[in-house]
Amino acid sequence: WPDRVNFGRVVLGGEGLAEVVLRNDGEVRAQLRIGATDSLALGGSIALEPGQVRRLLLRWVPERGGHTEGEIVFELVASGAEILRVPLVADVLAAELVVDAELDFGVVPVGQRLLRELVLRNDGQAPLSIDKVEVDGAYAVRWDGPQVLAPGEERVVAVELVAGAEGAYSGLLRVLSN
Repeated sequence: WPDRVNFGRVVLGGEGLAEVVLRNDGEVRAQLRIGATDSLALGGSIALEPGQVRRLLLRWVPERGGHTEGEIVFELVASGAEILRVPLVADVLAAELVVDAELDFGVVPVGQRLLRELVLRNDGQAPLSIDKVEVDGAYAVRWDGPQVLAPGEERVVAVELVAGAEGAYSGLLRVLSN
């Protein structure tokens, strides 16, 4: 039995794959029931004849970023009591979108257009997929997307205000990403 299964570095939203080798060194058939915690796509049972070796490909889809742990549980069906718990570990890399908090257009004469730039940056450890950037109200956005930002990379978004009448304007910028 492995003492632990390390999936290494896995991107959040992706999957980690690892192989476990099981071997029956006993003299009788071993029927194992398999269960798992977290997002390990595994379950059911497996039979091992004496001397038989089986390889299991484990697929783990982590649900959160950072150092993540779980476990796979093997139970010997015949006794029902012998349970082996094998820790699972992965370092899950996540993208982190950082956007300037606010754009202030100041005073804009009626009928004029004013353009401001906004920086979108990936402060995470995994690629950031930006599918769409949109804004509502009297604003328009210039975005050449979709785009993927590597960790540490940034893109500039141009936001334009068209002041059609006197008064205060506000809008909400939406960035659709992973």
